[in-house]
Amino acid sequence: MRDVRVGDPVEVGRVRRSTLSAREQTALDTLTTVGDLRKHVRAVVTAMDLRCVSQPYHVAVIYGARSAEEQTRLYAQGRTAPGAIVTRARAGESPHNFAAAADVALIWDAPRGGWLPDAHEGWRSLAQLVRDEGLVTGADFKGFTDLAHMELRDWLKLSRTGALTLWHGSPATGGAVV
Repeated sequence: MRDVRVGDPVEVGRVRRSTLSAREQTALDTLTTVGDLRKHVRAVVTAMDLRCVSQPYHVAVIYGARSAEEQTRLYAQGRTAPGAIVTRARAGESPHNFAAAADVALIWDAPRGGWLPDAHEGWRSLAQLVRDEGLVTGADFKGFTDLAHMELRDWLKLSRTGALTLWHGSPATGGAVV
C-alpha cells in the first residue's frame, strides 16, 4: 500500500481519475496536519481507488472537519429530527469537530447509485486499509458501527492537551460533499 503515491492516476469503476474532486479536496483540506492525518486519509482513498478498478463501485470522501452546528444537526437526526441516527457524538465530542476524522463512502456506480450494503466485502477492504495507515476505523467501534469513518488515533488526548482545537469552519468549506 505504501507504494501507491498521491496523484497516481487510478481507475474508479469505469472512470479514470488522478485527483480528488474539488469538493473531496475541500473536505480533505479541512483535516488537521497533526499526525499526518491528511496524508493517511489520502493514501487510504488512493489505495481504495486502485481496488475499485474492476468493481461497479467507487470511493468518495464525504466529510472532513465538521462545525459544532453541523454536529448538532446530525446528532438530532433520528432523535428530534427525521431520519436515521447517524452519530452518537454531540457537538464538541466528535473527532470531526477537531478536524481529526474523515468519512469515506463506497458508492455504487451510476445508474444504480447509493452506498454499498454494510455486509459488502468492499467495506472490510476499506477498514483494513484504514488500519494499515495507523488510523482508527469506525468498523471496529463497539455498539455503533460506522463503516465510512476513520479518525486519528489518540485524537481525544490530543484535543485535551491543546494539540487539536475545535474547528470553526462552515459546512460550505468542510461539510458533506456527496
